[in-house]
Amino acid sequence: MPRFTFPAYSSHTLRNGIRVFIIPDTSQDVAGISVCARYGAIHDTTDGVVGLMMSLLTKGTATKTATDIATAIDAMGTTFRIASGWESSRVSCTMLTEYFEPALRLMGDCILNASFADDEFERQRKQAISDHSFDLSDPGLRASCAFIDTMFAGHTYSHYRTGTVQSLQSLRREECIAAYEQYRSNSEWYIIVTGNVETNHAVQVLDDVFGLLPKSDFVQGRADAPQQRNGMASAFAHNDSSSQSVLMIGQRTIHPSHPDYAGVLLLNTMFGGYFLSRINTILREEKGYTYGAGSYIDTQRSKGCMIVTSASVGEQYTAESIGIILNEWKRLATEQVSDWELTRSSTYVTGTFARSIETPQQLAALFRDAYELGVTPDYHESILRQIAGMTPQALRRIQESHITPGNLVVAASGNRDILKPILLSYGNATEVIPA
Repeated sequence: MPRFTFPAYSSHTLRNGIRVFIIPDTSQDVAGISVCARYGAIHDTTDGVVGLMMSLLTKGTATKTATDIATAIDAMGTTFRIASGWESSRVSCTMLTEYFEPALRLMGDCILNASFADDEFERQRKQAISDHSFDLSDPGLRASCAFIDTMFAGHTYSHYRTGTVQSLQSLRREECIAAYEQYRSNSEWYIIVTGNVETNHAVQVLDDVFGLLPKSDFVQGRADAPQQRNGMASAFAHNDSSSQSVLMIGQRTIHPSHPDYAGVLLLNTMFGGYFLSRINTILREEKGYTYGAGSYIDTQRSKGCMIVTSASVGEQYTAESIGIILNEWKRLATEQVSDWELTRSSTYVTGTFARSIETPQQLAALFRDAYELGVTPDYHESILRQIAGMTPQALRRIQESHITPGNLVVAASGNRDILKPILLSYGNATEVIPA
């Protein structure tokens, strides 16, 4: 089994307490910056306000228009990437080393001095409404809405992170500014720098730019853990314009910091995590019901990690496809895996990980994931060691402990008349109307 050791990095603290991590790589004249804050959609006061606020950071500052910012970014041959998740948000970019300081100063201006001009706010708000209205026709999104609404009913995780048409229509500039002030006053900022940079110079510039943020002891609230599910549940979103049923079936699972997570990762891979997985082999290769079926572990909601299976099948195959997935879920919980299936899955996980550490930006993403999860950067090395030493017997205990086919949520989008009678076998078959 290949070995992985996380590269050496240095840790620094700015004058106001912001943590800085520098991962050097002198192999290319390229550098990267990620400015992260633990502030995300769980802090929405109105659905979508944090995401809209983040999207406006590059649309004007106290001294620059949106056009000025776009022109400066293009002149450096870079892009500012903005990501707003459930529990954290970030602004990042990759640039030639010679542009490290000007890119960092421009990024700092956008983050610290955003102006939220009336015309830019209105333009971005209307664009968000248009995008969301279009997305509502997507069968996959509609199935996801039915699934999430049921899995996290009544919890903040069930709200629409990107907003609803109604919430976006009601949003006002003042709400965005209020969210921005909360974002700026967050004490849990951290910055990751990668690539070919001189450490002392990088820290000096970062302190010059982000050290200006007032020191704060304010810690944003955390989401409470959702109530554990007990028993099956089902839901659907009607879509009369499609001859397909999009299925989403899943269960809650353990956090990646749990000692058994490596085993759950392997089990998900066997079940639906790659082309040769069980459900893709049956539904696509043997039955021909779908172009592809798969599963993944969703860790975006740290208190609500899930194993989720998805597939789009012809509506005439809906009942049988659900039955196949549920049967394989039971097998995953009760039957010991074979040596060859374990070896094949382990090789796949290790190989895909090797391809995820090729660039400084990928290493920064690994570091960021570890930091957000509250684990050390050698976490991934530990996971690989556990995978290398896993046996069918050791995996058997994890199957019995963490695969729970009796607590699944079975959701779908498609024709109401077809879906509801089928889903009543697995719960109340609640109809969800995506907004």
